[in-house]
Amino acid sequence: MHKKNVVIVIGKIFIGFYLSVCRVLSKDYNIIIVVPNAFLRKAVEDLFPDSCSVVERESEFKTINERNGIDEIDTIKEALIRERKYGETFSMIISNDRGLGRGYIFNADKFPDVIRSWWSHEKKIKEVLNKFLFWEYIMTEYKPVLVLGKNKNRVLGLIAKYNSINYITVGYTRYGHKRMWIDDEYYQNKESIKRVKENVVKYANEKTFSTINYVQEQTSKYNHSMISYGYYTALKKAILRFPDELVKLFTGYFIKNQGYRFLGFYPQFFRRPYIYNYFKKYGKKPENLDGFNLVYFPLHLEPEIALLSVSPEFNNSMELIAWVSKSLPVDTLLVVKEHPFSYGTRSKHYYDNLRKIGNVVLAHPETPSWQWIKCSALVTTITGTVGIEAIYHDKPVLSAGKHQLINHLPTVKYINSFDSTKEAVKVLLLLHEDDKLFKVSKEALFHAQNDDSFELIGWAKLAKSRELHMDLAEIAVRSMKEKYNL
Repeated sequence: MHKKNVVIVIGKIFIGFYLSVCRVLSKDYNIIIVVPNAFLRKAVEDLFPDSCSVVERESEFKTINERNGIDEIDTIKEALIRERKYGETFSMIISNDRGLGRGYIFNADKFPDVIRSWWSHEKKIKEVLNKFLFWEYIMTEYKPVLVLGKNKNRVLGLIAKYNSINYITVGYTRYGHKRMWIDDEYYQNKESIKRVKENVVKYANEKTFSTINYVQEQTSKYNHSMISYGYYTALKKAILRFPDELVKLFTGYFIKNQGYRFLGFYPQFFRRPYIYNYFKKYGKKPENLDGFNLVYFPLHLEPEIALLSVSPEFNNSMELIAWVSKSLPVDTLLVVKEHPFSYGTRSKHYYDNLRKIGNVVLAHPETPSWQWIKCSALVTTITGTVGIEAIYHDKPVLSAGKHQLINHLPTVKYINSFDSTKEAVKVLLLLHEDDKLFKVSKEALFHAQNDDSFELIGWAKLAKSRELHMDLAEIAVRSMKEKYNL
């Protein structure tokens, strides 16, 4: 029997898990593995030599293109053709890339410089066009029935959508060990969105509700437990990284890759403990703010998929802070907490500007996020987990992320301007903690997440693993086949 093709994109992390998925799927499908470079191609061939039909290398395709005269084509003309065909501008695609789109990441003003961010407009367009040419080739050559990958490649997503091909990745439900298959370009699940809407209608007519205890997302919990902010840790990290930096310098890696510069992360290593101590000095705890109502806004990890891809239209934390601050009554303060992984990526000047806004206070770093949620009247987010946590803690949410699942809940207001923020603040602050709407939101979200998810216990520790994890792959593939009729 002729087997259909499945394309699996392998990146630097979760190699072992996705190769395990390859092995499970290879029983029924031809597996085409796509890797970015020769290094990962060798890793795939060493670890998993017999379970794929072919390994395609993106960097090799680019080299062949350049050799065959990619410079001779009209880049702007070809780019315009694809903008019209796929319905997205190249500039929006560039903004999703932390390298090419570094200029858009102005809320992480001390994040290391990227060499290719200084390229000309034409050169950046040519780089994106190369990606279109590669993924168009993959789709034409193999005609897959499914595309699977760790992260959602924006260009691949546009092409897959145009060709009506499911392009999926394992995503977080942000509840315990539960994961779900993400099948749209904004890291959402179409079926979950549908279920949330249906559940809101269903539970709005209920009189009794179940008891739901929220379980913290376990990957974040594990990752946060590994953080240290001391100068000793910074020095240790710098020393351990130095040999690799030297190898990259003498082999020409920095010039060839056009990525981060030699020792580019070192200022951030030593800025991290300094900024952490800055927050300890100026940050407030809940007991310091007696007499005021509180609105809570934890800053986002930047640059990261959660902002660049999930909310491409708006990811300006500073602007959001200004909108909310100007909308609050005089007895209300906006509490801004830094993301645990972002100490060092923003300058002292960035935080000084926040402190100059009268009704904005910085959160002390040793006060847990959940404590702020519990003592706040309102929670604000763009795409953060805090929005989901707020629902489970019966708190209303201002959502500045257009594509968030929670936007369909009655205790969440989507905002996209100062006017919509001002109106949403007014409405949400009037909600009483015993309002039935909070129970409706919680039930609707919990059951939508639960119905479309599967448990991958131990996922948090798989990022760097190159071992096969067949038990987890079997669980994931079983869910995939049920959901997508494979």
